Amino acid sequence: MAWSRGSSSAIALHTIRTLIATPNGYVLLAPLPGERWITFVGNLRPEEVERAERDPGFETVRAAYAHRLGDAVLLEDVAWAAAFRMHHRLVSHLADRRCVLLGDAGHLSSPFGGEGLNSGMWDAHNLAWKLGLEIGGHATGALLASYDAERLAADRHVVEVSDRLHAVAQGAVEAARTGESLPPPAPEQVAALVRARSMLDITYADSPLVGEHVDAGAASADPSVPGPGDRYPDRTMLTGTKHHLLLFGAVEETTVARLRSRWDRLVDVQRGNGDPGRAGLAGGTGAVLVRPDGHIGFRAAPADAAGLEALDAHLGSYLVSA
Repeated sequence: MAWSRGSSSAIALHTIRTLIATPNGYVLLAPLPGERWITFVGNLRPEEVERAERDPGFETVRAAYAHRLGDAVLLEDVAWAAAFRMHHRLVSHLADRRCVLLGDAGHLSSPFGGEGLNSGMWDAHNLAWKLGLEIGGHATGALLASYDAERLAADRHVVEVSDRLHAVAQGAVEAARTGESLPPPAPEQVAALVRARSMLDITYADSPLVGEHVDAGAASADPSVPGPGDRYPDRTMLTGTKHHLLLFGAVEETTVARLRSRWDRLVDVQRGNGDPGRAGLAGGTGAVLVRPDGHIGFRAAPADAAGLEALDAHLGSYLVSA
């Protein structure tokens, strides 16, 4: 159980968050606007739990601080406090016919980094554009059905990352209790964890809504380069709510013209202004379909007749042509 608001060791979980671990438990601190802090007090004893549930006020929080930190941190006041238990819960399905679950209705995890709130917003983002196309009569049932597969995989990732962070906190408490010296994590490990906590590494690569048609050597083999299902790095350069088909280098113009005509209301076909390498086009030529949520939906390299026809068939698998 932990408590919100309000020999030892300190671990920087993020550039603006600090975990202070002691043999008696931990305190996680993160700054808020207005010179206030949100804190989590962990490893509450049974008597602390009983007191917190009965009277979650200033003196109760101050006593919990003192038990772990002594006078190392000065507590001036408490605006709000509550006792809660850590959760690891995930439903088996997020959608069933006309019923759709979002946010904490479908998944519960540690509140350390706000992953639950952020993933709930991502759930809504993933659902909104699909629901809009469905209501407008521009989608087959496959589009809306993909919400369950995509967001369930993403939420599973969120819960796993949350468990890793909780394990870090508990490991630090155990190290403080035994006197063990924890080695600092490698910079690449910190960067990977920050990226994971920010949900920037979430991919829909296994979704039925993504695919590719590439010749040997036409796509980058670098795992750090985004591919189908990953977030398109230059998505902020794109405007509007349509799909975006970005063309790089030489393309098969006749097939492109057919694509423009067939998907005019749903797909914005344009010349790519960014670096094609950032979309995984090793040779600098090809076509990249970016979904309304900023994820790469399909990649064709090169953008010849075969590649573009495969892209057209992919669109037709979940969209209804005007």
